[in-house]
Amino acid sequence: MTIPFKQSPKILWAAVLLFAAYSACAGAPINVERAAALKVTAIGTRLAGNMQVPAYSVDARTGLDLGPQERALAELPVLPDAIKAASISWVHLTGYGWLLIPRGWRVVDAGVGADGSMALMAQANAGDSWLEYTDAGYCVGCAIGQARCFYPQAQAQAVEFEYDAKHCELSGTKASASRLPALQYQLRKTDAQHIQTLRNYEDLDGIRFQQLKVHQPSLHNARSTRIDLKRGALGVFFRRIWVAAD
Repeated sequence: MTIPFKQSPKILWAAVLLFAAYSACAGAPINVERAAALKVTAIGTRLAGNMQVPAYSVDARTGLDLGPQERALAELPVLPDAIKAASISWVHLTGYGWLLIPRGWRVVDAGVGADGSMALMAQANAGDSWLEYTDAGYCVGCAIGQARCFYPQAQAQAVEFEYDAKHCELSGTKASASRLPALQYQLRKTDAQHIQTLRNYEDLDGIRFQQLKVHQPSLHNARSTRIDLKRGALGVFFRRIWVAAD
């Protein structure tokens, strides 16, 4: 397979800007200025399973000037009725689509690249729990560069095309594949944090890397509900809706 690395300067600029910003803040304190500049609007409720839950519109930084059509709300994904929706909220990311976050959390950073890449970060009001969604979009280099740390096929492609491996985070972690070869769940416990990750990698002609990572304190906080990406609503959304989306 030929990897199409030659892309337009605008697409490369958007991808570099987006993923550099989120690599810098992964595991780091929230950027207060970026959070304050983000426009988040309550838009009533939307259906999740068989319940109406709070919904918000997030006007994110983008790599392109969006017209009215791109700013319109995308069609809402259909979630299973069995999903426990009492603790979730919908977020519509301008230029990208719908995502789920825990109810009561606030979106503190978000961006959409011209190549379809995206990243969104949400934080609990207490400030001790947060999550991040990332999607490499059509940025092949971004996808392989991140997936190489967890997938043999991506590692082989990275070696072939001489990608740098300095940012791999394999140390002290164990990644286990689910029934779907490309889908992985990872749990990492440290003295300070309990970190869960769901990631998906599509190989061959559909190269893509998507990830949902949730950071929570190792000691349970009575004010917050422990998130379970294996069985909870966020995990169901990632596996059945987000990964399956075109």
